[in-house]
Amino acid sequence: MSWFVYENRVLQRSVHEDIRIEKVQIERPSSAGFIESIGDPQGQKNDYRKGLKDGRCLHIREYEDHFLLHWDKIDPIQNPIGHIITDAPHWIFIGFFGLLVLAIVLDSDN
Repeated sequence: MSWFVYENRVLQRSVHEDIRIEKVQIERPSSAGFIESIGDPQGQKNDYRKGLKDGRCLHIREYEDHFLLHWDKIDPIQNPIGHIITDAPHWIFIGFFGLLVLAIVLDSDN
């Protein structure tokens, strides 16, 4: 099957719901217009994204022998802040915690 078929399938699923695709079944994501990206570290080798006209994006995580494909509500390339707020809000808490720790460390130096 082609990436086009999997793209259509995953868009029928819920946001962030992965489809597993064995590497032997499909060509490289770059051949279907995906570009290298970053994502939450989950043991993957690489991440790829493809923006959609409606502002969503497709996200692929590449592992040793398979890919995981899902869609995000907001494309981080078009709207990074919106993506963090909507699709990755845990980074807000991580950032807040980091700033809190930094403030405590800096305050203890005074």
